[in-house]
Amino acid sequence: MILEFSVGNFRSFKEICTFSALADTRLKSLKENIYKIDKLSILRTSVIYGPNAGGKSNFALAYYTMLNLLKLSFKEEKSIANLVENFALDNTMLKKPTYFELKFLLDSEDRAVYRLGFEIMNNKVTKEWLYRKSMTPKSREIPVYIREGQELSHGNALPGSGVITTIDKQSLLRENSLLFSLLDSLNNPLIQDINHRFLSINISASALFLSKNALIPESIIEDQAIKKAYLYLLRKADTGIEDFKLDKNDPFTDKEQVLTAHTVLNSNKEKKLKYFPMQRMESRGTLKIFNLLGVILTTLKKGGVLLIDEIDTQLHPHLTRLLFDLFNDPSINLNNAQLIAITHEHSLLNHPNIRKDQVWFVQKNKEMASELYSLADFQEERSVHTFGKRYLAGQYGAVPSIGDINFLNEYLFETDK
Repeated sequence: MILEFSVGNFRSFKEICTFSALADTRLKSLKENIYKIDKLSILRTSVIYGPNAGGKSNFALAYYTMLNLLKLSFKEEKSIANLVENFALDNTMLKKPTYFELKFLLDSEDRAVYRLGFEIMNNKVTKEWLYRKSMTPKSREIPVYIREGQELSHGNALPGSGVITTIDKQSLLRENSLLFSLLDSLNNPLIQDINHRFLSINISASALFLSKNALIPESIIEDQAIKKAYLYLLRKADTGIEDFKLDKNDPFTDKEQVLTAHTVLNSNKEKKLKYFPMQRMESRGTLKIFNLLGVILTTLKKGGVLLIDEIDTQLHPHLTRLLFDLFNDPSINLNNAQLIAITHEHSLLNHPNIRKDQVWFVQKNKEMASELYSLADFQEERSVHTFGKRYLAGQYGAVPSIGDINFLNEYLFETDK
C-alpha cells in the first residue's frame, strides 16, 4: 500500500509536492475507510481534484513514470531520456534534479515500511536510495542501499550484498539506469520481492491506457467469481451485456476476440442470448467501461494500487460512487487494495462516505507550477458531504478561473481598421 508519493521538477511540478495516503489522526469518522496495521492508519481510497491544465494528469504521469523507470531503466537505455521532463517555465530548473520518492508497505506479512527514491539530472541518476523500517517498537530506519552518482553503499538489509562489489568491479551500473532496475535483473531476492509484491500490482489507468490496452479476458473467464462480479457491474452500468466469452476461432482475425451477449427477440418473439464481436458491437464508452472494470476487479481480487486518471470521462458518477464504496468496504476489499482517482467531477464531494483526508486538490500558482494540498488542511470544516457547492464556488481553489468574458465578442469579431 502507498503511504506517500513525492515528485518535484517534473513537468508542471516545480517544487517537491507530496501526496499522502496516511489518515489524519484528528478525524474520527468513517473508520472503515482506513486499513490499520500497528500504528499506521492507511486510507483505502483518495480522490484528487483540479481544473483542466492544473496538473492532475501530470501527477498520474509522475507516478507512472517512477514505476516504469524502476522496472525498465536498466533494460531500456533511453527510458530516462524519453520519460523524464523538467519543469519548463524556469530555466534554473535545468540545473536541478527531478525528484521521485515513494513510501510504501509491501503487505501485512512483511511488517516494514520502505522508502524508495531517486534524483535525475541531465539524463543521469545523481542519487538513489532505499530504506527499510520495521514496525517493531523503537525500530529505526536503516539503509538497504544508497547511491551518490556512481558511488554505492549498502546496509545489512540488502540480501546478497556481495552483488554491490560485483557491480562495482564489473562496472555494470550505467549512469542512465537505476540500481533498483539492475538489481532486479540480477535476481536480487529483496528487489524481486518488492517488484512482485508491490510494483507489479500497481496500475495507472488513463483514458489512453484503456483505449490501447484490453484486459486479457482469459484471466477473467477462468475466474468465475470475478466474472460474476464483472457481469453484475456491467448490468449496473446499463451496458445491456448479459454475458461474455472468448472466441479463439475468430474468422476475421488471427487474434482471440471477446464476444458479448445481448438479449434479442427471435422470429417467434422469444427472448434469447446472442453473442456479438465486442469491438464491432459495443460503443466506445462501453469498451472503456469493460476494460476499466476488469482492472478494478483484478485489483480488488489481488490487492495493489489502482490510479485512475480522468475517472469522470470513463464512469457515470453513480458508478464512481459505487467504486469508492467497494474499495472502502473491508468486507469486500479483503486484500487492502487502494484506489486513487483523479477527476474534476465534484459529485464525490457530496458523498457521505468520504472523509476530508481522502480529498486532495491540485492547481497552478502564479508561476504556473502545480501545487498539491489536502482538504484536511481546511480545519474549520467538519465533514465532506457539503463541500460540492463550496468547491465549485472556488473556496478551496483548484477550479478554473474564468475571468471576464465581456471582451470575447470584441476579440472574436475584431476587424482591421
